[in-house]
Amino acid sequence: MELLKSHFFLMRKAYIESFIILLFLSCCPFIVSSCHEEEKEEIPESPFDEEDIQHEQDLNAYLGKSYSCKISQVSVMESSVCVTGEYTGEGNFFLGEIPPYLDIIDVKKAPYKLKLEDSSFAIKLERYVERDGALYDRLLSKWAIYKEGVERDQLVSHAHQADEIHAFQNLPAIKLTSKKGLGGIIPNQYISDFTLLGISSATINVCITQFMHLTPRAGDIAHTYGGRTYYMDEGYLKTVLDVPLLEAAKRNIAVAAIILVEPAAKCVDPDLGVLLQHPDYERGVYTMPNMTT
Repeated sequence: MELLKSHFFLMRKAYIESFIILLFLSCCPFIVSSCHEEEKEEIPESPFDEEDIQHEQDLNAYLGKSYSCKISQVSVMESSVCVTGEYTGEGNFFLGEIPPYLDIIDVKKAPYKLKLEDSSFAIKLERYVERDGALYDRLLSKWAIYKEGVERDQLVSHAHQADEIHAFQNLPAIKLTSKKGLGGIIPNQYISDFTLLGISSATINVCITQFMHLTPRAGDIAHTYGGRTYYMDEGYLKTVLDVPLLEAAKRNIAVAAIILVEPAAKCVDPDLGVLLQHPDYERGVYTMPNMTT
């Protein structure tokens, strides 16, 4: 009897082992196939080209670098700009002006520069200058120190933008009476709710491409900037912007404007849209402004 039991046990064990081996062999092709599929899986291409990646690396290197020279202060007054700084080292150094359409990482030769005579300097310049047929406001520029080179000028300081700007109006700060605010106020039948909501701050979307034109149209008002004249739809300004702003002012509500630019195809003046639309724009409700030219 014991012999029979032992034989039965061995038979059962052999059967289980055979079953496990067969199961393993049947799964092997699937495992191997899965491994190959994983190996063949394509890595998605980066949305950035090599030039973009290199530019990011250069920008990070610039931001993380420590320079021995520096611009310490840029003050923009009503009709002048004062740039203060210092440099160290041997060679010819100059103050470089970088307009907003130039990337400091890509500048090989600063287009506008002034030779520095003293290692510590405070240079006063005219705020407005004639450039390319327009009156350019140096408020928009950033300033850096360069060491003169043959093929490329060497950047020896971080760029510095305006610290202090002359204000044409000095309005008193609005004291906030609550933490509540409202985003995107518009003129509608619910504007009286400003009081019921108890808000003390708000934002308003100012989409300039909905009311701005390069050439005059009926009902437009002219605005001159930089020696050039642009035209604004007065009816739009009064009904879409002035109404909610005046209602907010009555209630002592602080309002911040969010400036928006639509793609050229949606602008009331397509010619203006072509100037303002960023060259890298592909899709979306709004576009970044074109600061490249």
